[in-house]
Amino acid sequence: MSTAGRVTLSHIKDVLKYAFFTKNPQMKLGRWAINKNHRTGLVVDYSNEDHCGTCGEYIEKKRLDNKTTENNDYLYHFELSHMQINTPHK
Repeated sequence: MSTAGRVTLSHIKDVLKYAFFTKNPQMKLGRWAINKNHRTGLVVDYSNEDHCGTCGEYIEKKRLDNKTTENNDYLYHFELSHMQINTPHK
């Protein structure tokens, strides 16, 4: 017989013991515990990583974007030079 979904006496005893007889219970929320020290920035970084992915992916995307921009700048400069050379001057 499975006890999944059933409330047992030991469960009730543990809840009451924790609620009434534990002094200053610490609320731990995994990595997101209430944090009053210098690690706040680290927690924010972890949160961003959980939401957006690792920074390595972001850096690779930015590198590719920068390479594309550099290629476009080179092509624009080349086209401008070509137009200046092939345009008749007075």
